This record gives sequence, C-alpha cells and structure tokens, in this order.
Amino acid sequence: MTLLLYPNPGYNLLTIDTDDYNGESANIRIMTIDGKIFYKEKEAQLPRDIDLNGISPGYYLVIFQTGERFLTGKFCEGIVMLRFRSHSAVALRIKVIILRHSFPFSLSLCCK
Repeated sequence: MTLLLYPNPGYNLLTIDTDDYNGESANIRIMTIDGKIFYKEKEAQLPRDIDLNGISPGYYLVIFQTGERFLTGKFCEGIVMLRFRSHSAVALRIKVIILRHSFPFSLSLCCK
C-alpha cells in the first residue's frame, strides 16, 4: 500500500489517498517537521480532502494508520522553488519580477 498526497507541492488543499484502499476507516495525523500536530482525524474515509487554508508555508508530515499498518509521507505547502542554471539575464529578470510582486506563498530561489 502506498500513501498518495496531492497536489504536492500544494496551496490550501491536500488530498490523501492510497493506491489500494479497501474501505476500512483510518486515522490521519498531519504534523510539522518538529512534531507539532496540526490536524488529527479518526475513522476517516479515503480519498480525503483537507483544507490547509491558514497554515504556514513549509514541510509537513502525514501519518496514516489502518489497523496495524502505518504509512507516512511528507508534503510541501505554499512553497515554490525555482532553479536557474546560471545567472543569465533572463534568470535575473525573472527573479526581479517575482520579488517585486507579493505572493501568498514562500519563495526559494536557487542558482546552479
């Protein structure tokens, strides 16, 4: 059984599913990387859409339990990463355009 988390990265909505769900109820927990529980639900049915409106951008862990089975996964909420191969004029112009506008998500820029 594989845990499916999508869209990942996402913004305001997370769908939790598995590739071979048999209909039994599940316990779902979503927590921050440092272990603080953000969301908890018992006896959930899949697929399950979870509203993430209002949480901080970052990485989160999902723990999915049915009976004695535990599945874990991670997802990224509200972070957009752009990678550029060089500091070309086009790449630098894109950076300036992005940084001049206010977006409701965190932005990480990497140049290689």
